[in-house]
Amino acid sequence: VFVNAPGEQHDWLLDGGGDWSGERVVVPYLRGQGVDRLHTIVLTRGDKAHAAGLSAVVEKIGTTRAAHSGTGSRSKFFWNWLELMRQRHLQIATIREGDDWVVERDLHLRVLNPPRESPYTRSDDNAIVLLLEFGQTRLLLTSDIGATVERRLLENHTDVRAQVIIKGRHSEETSCTDEFLDATRPEAVVQCVSPLPSDRYLQPELRDRLRQRGVAYYRTDETGAVTVRLTRTGY
Repeated sequence: VFVNAPGEQHDWLLDGGGDWSGERVVVPYLRGQGVDRLHTIVLTRGDKAHAAGLSAVVEKIGTTRAAHSGTGSRSKFFWNWLELMRQRHLQIATIREGDDWVVERDLHLRVLNPPRESPYTRSDDNAIVLLLEFGQTRLLLTSDIGATVERRLLENHTDVRAQVIIKGRHSEETSCTDEFLDATRPEAVVQCVSPLPSDRYLQPELRDRLRQRGVAYYRTDETGAVTVRLTRTGY
């Protein structure tokens, strides 16, 4: 997920896909957008599908700061990524629930997950969740969380409304449950899906839930890249 902030100093990138995606898709895309430097890269989860491509990006695109959840990982790809960040002398930050930034004027990012004292052992549940606000528009970026973390978000945050949800896929649980959709009230859901066929992404129940609510559903394996253009009054 590329956050193209106003100006040239505050662009963010969340995750980089696998190593092939990072080198063959993300880097050419960023260069095509005229990006020669990123302010911050965020690794929302430390597995190969998120970390490997982000390493490729850092080797090709200048970067100032790297952020991760600080919950560790059993994946070698996380530790390879972290070592590369150190070799490149990037600022390295750990971010948890409660952290926030005003990125540029009205662009605000808040961290909703993982909690400060995370009780979770699964990588999916420790994924970074960000709420991006610009003017009157909110985007909820939920990475690979599932129903367990969705319930905790509803218990701990009184206002999780967002016009757009951008999500991945939990390895074991469903996501965008009815309770979560009742609270967030999205108008559109964008699911980042591997370009390779995978049974993990069939999820007919998710498509049905969104269709019944009249929520637009975009899967990147069907649509290609999805661009959300934010304005002061909408999107």
